[in-house]
Amino acid sequence: MLKIEITKEMIKRSCEKAFDLGLIESSIDYYILKDLLGLEAVKSVLKCIEEKNKDYDLTCEGNSYKVKTDVVSVEPKPYHECLVKSYHSKQKFHRYIFVKVQFVNDFAKTAWITGWIDRKDYFKKSIELKKGEVDESNGMEIKFNCCKLKIEELNEIHPLACT
Repeated sequence: MLKIEITKEMIKRSCEKAFDLGLIESSIDYYILKDLLGLEAVKSVLKCIEEKNKDYDLTCEGNSYKVKTDVVSVEPKPYHECLVKSYHSKQKFHRYIFVKVQFVNDFAKTAWITGWIDRKDYFKKSIELKKGEVDESNGMEIKFNCCKLKIEELNEIHPLACT
C-alpha cells in the first residue's frame, strides 16, 4: 500500500478539473472531489496517461485502469474492503486501482493507493451483495448492489510503473 500526502496543488488541479468538466457549478461536491483526488494520487506515483473515456481513467503499457476512490477516517488495514457497484461490471477496461482518501476537518489530507486487480479477477474473487441485505462482516445494510473484496487480496502497487 502506498501512502501519499495530498498537496495543495493536487486539490487545486482536482477543483479546476471539476469546474472545467462542468461537474460542479457553485460549490465543491465532496464526492466528485474525492474521485478526482484519488486520480491525482495515482498520477503522482505512476507513469500513466490520463484518458477522457467513460469506461476508464488511465492507460499504461497497454492496460486501461479504472480508479475507484473511497473516503476513510483512518488508515486502511488489509482486512478493509474495496467496493464496486454492480453496474460498473459492464464497463470496458483491464484493471481496477483502489484508493482511499482521508479528510480531516473537511480537508483532504492523505491518500492510500491500496492496490490493483484485473477487472475479471475482481468479480471472480469478490463477494456479491444485494441492496437491502445486511453485510455479515460489519452489520451494515447494503444501500446498492455491489461486490466487495479485501485489500489484502489486491496486487501491490509499485511506484513509477503500472504493475
